[in-house]
Amino acid sequence: MRKLLHVKFNTTLISCTVLLSALISGSSYASAMQQDSIRAAANDSSKLGLSVIPAGRLPEVVPTLFGQQVRNRLVQSVSYLDGKKLESAPVGIVSNALPGQLAGLGSIQSTGAPRFDSPNLTIRGRNPLIVVDGVPRYNLINADNNQNLFDVLSINPEQIESVTLLKDALSTAMLGNRGMDGVLMITTRKQGEGKNSSMSFKAQAGLQTPIGMRKALSAFDYATLYNEAAVNSGFAPAYTQAELNAYRTDPVFSGLDWRNEVLKKNAPMQRYTFTAGGNYTNVKYFVSLDYQSQGGLFKEDPNTSYGTNVDYKRYIFRSNLQLNIDKYLTATLNLTGNIQDYIEPGAGYATVFNSLLTTPNNSSRIFLNGDSLAASRQYVNNPYGLAVSTGYLKNNLQAGAVDVNLRRSMDDVVKGMWMKALLSYSPYYEQRVDRSKGYNAYYYPDPTSNGTVTRVRAISDQLNTSSVMGRFQQTYAELSTGYDREWSKNALTAVVLANLDNNQSDNQLNQVYKGISTRLAYSYDQRYNLEAAAAYTSNNWYAPGHQGAFYPSVGASWNLHNENFLKDVAGINEFRLRLSYGQVGNADPGYYLFRERYVASTAYYFGNGNSSSASTSIGAVSVDRRDEKANKLDIGADLAFSKNRGWLNVDYYDNRESNLLQTRGSNSGIFGQAYPGENIGKVRYYGIELNTGWANHVGKLSYSVSGNLSTVGSEILFIDEPSVAYPHMALTGSPANQIRGYVYEGLFNSGNLSAATIPGFTPVVGDARYKDLNNDGIINQNDQTVIGNDRPLLFYGANLGLKYSGFDMNVLVQGVAHRDILTAGNYEFPISNNGFGQAYEYNLNRYNAQNASTATLPRVTLGTDINNYIASSLFVRNGSFLRLKNVELGYSFGGKALASAKIKGIRVFVNGENLLTASEYKESDPEDYTGLYPLQRVINGGLSIKL
Repeated sequence: MRKLLHVKFNTTLISCTVLLSALISGSSYASAMQQDSIRAAANDSSKLGLSVIPAGRLPEVVPTLFGQQVRNRLVQSVSYLDGKKLESAPVGIVSNALPGQLAGLGSIQSTGAPRFDSPNLTIRGRNPLIVVDGVPRYNLINADNNQNLFDVLSINPEQIESVTLLKDALSTAMLGNRGMDGVLMITTRKQGEGKNSSMSFKAQAGLQTPIGMRKALSAFDYATLYNEAAVNSGFAPAYTQAELNAYRTDPVFSGLDWRNEVLKKNAPMQRYTFTAGGNYTNVKYFVSLDYQSQGGLFKEDPNTSYGTNVDYKRYIFRSNLQLNIDKYLTATLNLTGNIQDYIEPGAGYATVFNSLLTTPNNSSRIFLNGDSLAASRQYVNNPYGLAVSTGYLKNNLQAGAVDVNLRRSMDDVVKGMWMKALLSYSPYYEQRVDRSKGYNAYYYPDPTSNGTVTRVRAISDQLNTSSVMGRFQQTYAELSTGYDREWSKNALTAVVLANLDNNQSDNQLNQVYKGISTRLAYSYDQRYNLEAAAAYTSNNWYAPGHQGAFYPSVGASWNLHNENFLKDVAGINEFRLRLSYGQVGNADPGYYLFRERYVASTAYYFGNGNSSSASTSIGAVSVDRRDEKANKLDIGADLAFSKNRGWLNVDYYDNRESNLLQTRGSNSGIFGQAYPGENIGKVRYYGIELNTGWANHVGKLSYSVSGNLSTVGSEILFIDEPSVAYPHMALTGSPANQIRGYVYEGLFNSGNLSAATIPGFTPVVGDARYKDLNNDGIINQNDQTVIGNDRPLLFYGANLGLKYSGFDMNVLVQGVAHRDILTAGNYEFPISNNGFGQAYEYNLNRYNAQNASTATLPRVTLGTDINNYIASSLFVRNGSFLRLKNVELGYSFGGKALASAKIKGIRVFVNGENLLTASEYKESDPEDYTGLYPLQRVINGGLSIKL
């Protein structure tokens, strides 16, 4: 493999050198291409009276992978966001400031837990690779539960220069086997604002308030519903009328709400940021220090000497230095450090919230005799006790990165030629200190113990152990050379790059990506642009002979606005058509799955207690496993009009994925081992993306309004599935993100009790009835079909920016449409958890004699229900929503008094996040509907000073 890569590299380098040497004559435009992209972009927006590029507007120079491109020569499909647009969002992780801002980016946030509240980001149906300052970055993952410990998007917004989405094959081709999922590219700031040096300090603080939480039934309503479920299941009522009356009038139970006892109404959040930068002839630098503190929602026991609430603190340091050593050689040194301290209750925050889903309000008192925690035989977990009396867990994360970059202009040898070397090292490490413990909980009165108190949960000594939650280190090396020049009406850009990405996680052996890639872009007469890119990349976790593959892409664009027939058309400033097609890949090798491995298993016993160690094969090996691949077509158009005040970008994409890893559905169970994943699946993702806006100024008023819309449709082209008896059962041809189950037709009544049912189930009036799709008189797997997500998902957003004199305002609206969710389990079904679960106010819409005509849910029962609470369209909810995501109001002070004090400006501001939500789904929040930590509404205010 090394020999093959060496030969390919030498061949490519020699070919490019011969090509470039043949075009030595002419004037270089390398210096123009090396202008700072953000400064050029600011010049573009300054014509409109704006200091920040409006959301979605492409700058004059667009950051691209391993470089940048003048907008007029753009062929790739990209979306761009000025980093300043992120600063108005009071969020714990910068990815939560992105939803609604970029065409092509989908986002769903499923938890509001501090530190773990990063959303699921997608580009055209896939989770993108994150690239920060040209280096691919990877999250630190807890191998035990697949939870993110360190998210590489844990970045202070003030440190970000721009965010760029790379969406088509041409824009990611140089990544090869990591380009299939698209790229979310972060470029950090390289210098201060304005000339010479500058400093700024920002302080902000706010309150987080949970939104979308379900309302549990009162003790009386729960006991009443439980009695009804018991009778429906053939049992006697569990609660007497006297007990029901007591639940209604007893001050202990009548007002008991475990959620209110465990959770606070809000939690604090604060952040302090110091930045300094310089912009000089030979030196540019940017330094940032950031401290963020985010509290949790749990109450604490004032008598406990240590904290048990969720408490998240983050410290970020960044230093970017660029030094012009001489007129040819430039060196950059980027340093970043990220320290995070995280505390949660000893039981874990998820366990506490899960107890709220499984503990009804009549389970027990909170305390006995005012101090001892109460519980019962059925409900041994006291939610308040889990939050305040189980000790605490403390995690400490340390992550860092150092990037060293040398760039040598070769103008003294070949005009327009350059060479660059980059070396990056990033270690992550997290340790947990476990100081958890148990607590006593007592049951009183206990009918079996003659009135004495019975302990149902026992205290245990507090632990004091430590463990490593995760380790990761990455070494990235890159060597590249390129050429930029123009002559007459021609312009040429070429780059050849070789890189090596070596990363090691926990106790695994190193995973190594190797790649050689090239890009060639040619422009003629500022009208016709051609671009080609290709990469040969490999991964060492594949079997020898299957480690590497070649990925090519091509594209072209046509600037119609420079043609004679449009050049003089009033109002049109840019009109560009784009077309690209190529193949990119996704390396998903698994951990040396081509090698047969064994793991420890249960020992075998011989005679009287003698045993031996044993091991078991993990399953069949996967020698032929290869990269997943996607052939991507993108057709786009870019329009700017009315003196560049308005813009419109439209893309149509058709991505046909193949070699997808799947386990054959036609495999036989008699093999006795786990079958390996094979490269047999095929899926198509397709859709449109639209970005438009208008920006202008009228006197002192500057304004911009922009909007974006993205659709994501999918179709399973091939999946190896067992032979199906009926077409409606087939997966092939259905959407990739489909929800499958039974079609709910209503409730059984006295006139249709003979309708088709599940074998072994005898329906009564009020039970759920399902459609017999194959008309065989029974309900079974042959009647399951697509019941949700059968339309393309739609993500959209709108952004408004206003600035008048010293006042400024930003408003962001975000939405998702055509989204279905299947609800199930403790947060949806009443009295689940083997008959001891929670119930909520919407569960009162069940069928009974009193509300037979208005019931929307089947009758309630105890224990396992094989009919009423199964996956069906009854529990498919409309998860679409429209959210007022972010609003910020600010005022900037200036004047002679500040100038005399050497202060360039003072700004005060207030902002909010997740302020309003409109959705048909009323039971909970449509994004975070499982109930394990609610999303937060944040009201925040602050002050910034620039020196």
